[in-house]
Amino acid sequence: MSDEAYLEQVLEAMILANEGITFRSVSRQSEGRFPFPTSLTRRPELRSLVERFMERQTEARRLADKLSNSSPAQTAARLAAAEARVAELSRQNTLLVAGLRGAILAIGRMGGIHAWKEYFPAYSAAFAELRSLGAVPEGELVQLSSDEHLRQETSLG
Repeated sequence: MSDEAYLEQVLEAMILANEGITFRSVSRQSEGRFPFPTSLTRRPELRSLVERFMERQTEARRLADKLSNSSPAQTAARLAAAEARVAELSRQNTLLVAGLRGAILAIGRMGGIHAWKEYFPAYSAAFAELRSLGAVPEGELVQLSSDEHLRQETSLG
């Protein structure tokens, strides 16, 4: 297991146990894998991971404190509002993915998919994510013949 993966497991366990995350405490919890706090601070990727989890823990504690000061009715209302917001965002996401998929199909049918693909290499991570969302049609692109393309252009213009 990589150092980053191991560190992430240690940090997740510390958050679940509500144990304060500091470089020293993480070093102690690492069972000798990171014997000193500097074992974490000298490596930028490990330092960054610990710092992200520190922020996450601060936010979790802030929310827990906020909820502990609320009545059960207020907490239930907030949860219901958050669930409604998640449902709305999910619906919007589905709609946007469908719209993008349609736009990509339209571009492909008009013969412009090659130019579109040339634009996206700089954004290959974004393109991969679009593909994972199902927004990029696979095997559905129909290339018009040059005669059909010309007829379509003349009928539009």
